[in-house]
Amino acid sequence: MSKILIIAGDTSGDIHAAMVMRKLLDIRPNIEFVGIGGEKMEEVGMEKVIDLSGISVVGFWEVLKNIHKFLQLKSMIKSIIERGDINLFIPVDYPGFNMTIAKLCKENNIKVLWYIAPQLWAWGNNRALKIKQIVDKLLAVFPFEENFFNNYNIDTEFVGHPLLDKPIFNEPIKGYQERENNLLIMPGSRKQEIEIHLPILLDYCKVFKSNYPNFEIVFSIPQHIQKFVIDNFPKIKLFYVEKDSHKLMQNSKIGLIKSGTSNLEASLLGLPFVMFYRTSWFNYLIGKRLSKVPYFSIVNILSNELVVDELIQQNMNTANIEKSINYLIDNQSEYHKKQDIFREIKNTLIGKSASSRVAELALFYLGQ
Repeated sequence: MSKILIIAGDTSGDIHAAMVMRKLLDIRPNIEFVGIGGEKMEEVGMEKVIDLSGISVVGFWEVLKNIHKFLQLKSMIKSIIERGDINLFIPVDYPGFNMTIAKLCKENNIKVLWYIAPQLWAWGNNRALKIKQIVDKLLAVFPFEENFFNNYNIDTEFVGHPLLDKPIFNEPIKGYQERENNLLIMPGSRKQEIEIHLPILLDYCKVFKSNYPNFEIVFSIPQHIQKFVIDNFPKIKLFYVEKDSHKLMQNSKIGLIKSGTSNLEASLLGLPFVMFYRTSWFNYLIGKRLSKVPYFSIVNILSNELVVDELIQQNMNTANIEKSINYLIDNQSEYHKKQDIFREIKNTLIGKSASSRVAELALFYLGQ
């Protein structure tokens, strides 16, 4: 019997971790999992220490406000580690907390196989030396990350991106005419994001319906936060709320999407979109100071150019959203140009099965 500690800190991590868990159980059904995650990881059979909704906060100030909760959680995980029956730790992204737990694991002679490498190329190289001390192998999901981390003598392998393990991301990209006349809005998956973004987005919806009466507005909101949204924003009932974001991205004509993994998902599914993000000025100024890259969206970072408009902080307003969305809908040549760039991004990531490779490496470490 082998037991794996596995920790994911957001909805995307929950999905990617669950896929790895399923691959492992297909090969070795007697593996047990304990850790932190969401409904996907729990469905596979993980013994959950806490639901990811309990730690899903963004921003420096929000982390500080919840520091007592994180210290309690660290103590709980430490007790699990010190029981002595954990054979491997798989941190899935979420570096702020997972680096602390990885250090505990190394102190207890537990191997650490880090999946979805921390984006140190965006937030500062100084943490690379810390990563080197606490991981046995680092698994990257973007090709350029392999060289970046190997330059710090960290054993790193590009395993492919887990999104491409899902069949929908391998289907051909649909063109303008094949798509439904929908504006897909993705306001975020955390309460604080919803509270900041939705009032602005709902104001813009009135403008959009006036400009494009033949379009429908579709909100894609994760299931775990739908009740909060509907209770606190009654106007959202005017529109359609859906959890299957991938199908919506594949079939909608245009997108208005919060910064994050959903940006990459949209590009792989060929959806031209406008990116937005607002946070507190405290969080923004600290993040801006620490950031080492010129763009916020991973699509622009991978392309090394401004492919999708980025409406950040005060630039996320009705007038700017209207200008960017109108330009995409009214200029099909620009629309097709963006889709061509999205195809190029997809070609750089395709060809590997990330979940299968992670499972293979996990079994290797379990066998040592």
